Parts: sequence; structure tokens; C-alpha cells
Amino acid sequence: MFLDSGHMIGQAICHDYQIIDNKAVDWLQQHSACIELKATQRIICSNEYYQQKLIGTAPEIYTRQSVYLKLLMVLEQLDPYLALYIFDSYRSLACQGALFDQIYNELNQAHPEWSNEQLEVEVRKYVAHPDEPSRFAVPPHNSGGAIDLALVDLRANTALDFGTGFDDPTVLSQTDYFEQDYQPEFGISLERWQLIRQNRRLLFNVMKRVGFVNFTSEWWHYDLGDCLWAKSVQSSWFYPSMEHDVDKLSG
Repeated sequence: MFLDSGHMIGQAICHDYQIIDNKAVDWLQQHSACIELKATQRIICSNEYYQQKLIGTAPEIYTRQSVYLKLLMVLEQLDPYLALYIFDSYRSLACQGALFDQIYNELNQAHPEWSNEQLEVEVRKYVAHPDEPSRFAVPPHNSGGAIDLALVDLRANTALDFGTGFDDPTVLSQTDYFEQDYQPEFGISLERWQLIRQNRRLLFNVMKRVGFVNFTSEWWHYDLGDCLWAKSVQSSWFYPSMEHDVDKLSG
């Protein structure tokens, strides 16, 4: 039974999450298997980094079974003409490193006046370094518990307007950016500003309702059972790396 989307778009984005209980942790542990996320009528798999030919990628998208089951719950609560557009879920450490370098180079080209230290700080707002245990015990995507996604309107076969493209390394990608009062200097009409706000609220609130948490710098990034999720819900447990499981499954 799908929810009233009017309720979800009327609820402002708020990063307050309930403390996790043992029953919920047990469920995540019981459904921790590494699986291939396959396309359906309402799950569209773009596999963004494989399409970009980044090293360490594969034709398949892998994730945790728990993530997949929660996505099915999301679909149950959305209008039937809406589908999930999956950019990415599990990432190998090799892919994570290549993506870190790619975002670094993009920002360096956009801001040649920035020092290396400034660039390193800015890159980390959008992508985890593959070897930085002081920040992430396990890079979220490497654990299989992170997923990047958007919503598609199947009636028009078009993505909803979220204000930026995937992996856009600007402040506009901050999930709650459009919660603020209208800013005409960005060249976005008031009508579109409000539409972006509604679409982000819809995605955020339905994902939050089923147990995901959101990475605040990226409207598309959600976590379940990984270290970012653990921090938000005050859990001492989180998924380990899924790299070995993926290697076994992909054989």
C-alpha cells in the first residue's frame, strides 16, 4: 500500500534518526548476503561507473540482501508509476580509488587556485578515500550497504528533477539545500526550486521511513548497515567489506 506522496513532500528533510534496536540489527545481520541487484519493471540499473569504464567495476551491480529488501519496501510505498533508478551500490576499493582521483581532477580543473589541501578536503565531501580508516572503518560503498539512486516517472520515462546530476560536486547537491528560501541568483525559477524541494523530500522521506539514512552532501546517497548508518543510529555494529563476497559470487 503506497503512502500519500503529498504527506512526504510536505515534510521537510530532517536528519534525525531513531536509535537502532537489537531486533533491527538482527534483521540486518540475517539478511547480509551479497546478491546481484537485477533490473525489474520498477528497478532500473544504470551501473554508472561501469559505463564510465572506471577500473575495478563489473557489468553487475552488487548489494546486500537487506538493501534490496528495503528497496522493495520503498516501492510499496511509492505511487506505482514511480521507479528506482540505481546509479551504484557496492564499490571495489580499486573503483573507490579511481573515483576519488576523478573527483579530485574535476575540482582541480574547476578551481585551479585551490591548494592540494583544499582539494583533498573538498573531495572528501563527496567520495570516501579507499584507505582512510580514521574516517571510515569500511568505505560505505565497499560494505555493500550504501546505494546511490534517484526516482523515475515511468509515465513519461524521465527522471524526476533533483536539481543536479549524479556526483555533482557542488553545494547544490547537499540534500537539504533547497529547503532554504528561494535563491534567484542560481538561475533556477521559483517553480523549479519548489519542484526540486518536493522531489528530494519524497526520496528522502520514503527512504528514511524504511530505515535508510542519508549522506548529507549527496541527495542520491543512502546507507543501511554501513558505518555511516551506524554513526547516525548509534550502532556499534556495521557491515564489513563485501569485496571478498563479491569476488566469490562473480567467480
